[in-house]
Amino acid sequence: GDSDGEAAGGGRGQRKKKAAAANAGGGKRAGNRPRATDGKGGVRSAATANAGRAAAARLLNPAAAATKPTLGQTHPHVKVPTKMSDKTKEEQIMRCANRLKPHVTAVDTLLTVLMGVRDRPGEERYRKIDRNNANYAAHVRDRPGAEDLLSAMNYRRIRSTIPGGEADELRLERHLADAGLLYLGISALEQARLSPEYLEAKRLRGFHSEMRRIGRMNGDALAATGMSESDAAVRLEFLSGCPREPPEGRGAVVTVFLGEESERVPGGRVSRRFDGDDTLEDVMNWLGGCYGPELPERLRGGEW
Repeated sequence: GDSDGEAAGGGRGQRKKKAAAANAGGGKRAGNRPRATDGKGGVRSAATANAGRAAAARLLNPAAAATKPTLGQTHPHVKVPTKMSDKTKEEQIMRCANRLKPHVTAVDTLLTVLMGVRDRPGEERYRKIDRNNANYAAHVRDRPGAEDLLSAMNYRRIRSTIPGGEADELRLERHLADAGLLYLGISALEQARLSPEYLEAKRLRGFHSEMRRIGRMNGDALAATGMSESDAAVRLEFLSGCPREPPEGRGAVVTVFLGEESERVPGGRVSRRFDGDDTLEDVMNWLGGCYGPELPERLRGGEW
């Protein structure tokens, strides 16, 4: 047993001596490769050493470092779409008109503008667009493709200082007006008005116009301006067929929006609690009490 212990102890001692000899021999590992040190006795990682060599290479050869590989060199099989500015003006006009299809007011406004220029090319006021105009800013200016289309037709943005503020306009100078581009723009917008996207958006716009009209019939809004006796009687009749609202903590809250919630129709949000055994007819009677007979009648008929 003693001889085995001495042999084991001797083996450990030999390994320690070899490690000490390796460290004393200049910090070399197996294969005689030197360790990278940080100058303070510590050992640097391979990533740190490689980063240092790369930085030194950039300092010694800045021209080579400034030349970066292109996307085609690094990803030869990736096809990048052509920039809009690199396309022909005709292609730009068609693509912009296509992007505008769901934006009814923008299409209609731009069509009116271009037709005015076509019919009265000599009158400067038809070749200027005020970017600060409230309707233009709300419905055209930020719609995708709107001002890109005008730019393709040679409109230029002009800013100038005027008394009380700054003018911000898009202008089509007479010498830059191109009859071919003008007729192409008009034709592209007329085709956009026949597209399913435009027709659906126009139908939805008409629906929200109706919802704004119904919203003005909200009982709370009419309470301030006054409600006729006959209207009040009709609404009371609807409410008589609606169950009493349960107390808080019982039932569930039902909230109805007129149109899409994002439209924020004035007067177009009503809310109250209903019990679990209340029916859709009870909700219809409640809406009749809130807005009058037109809303429940057109809902029952499937029109809305």
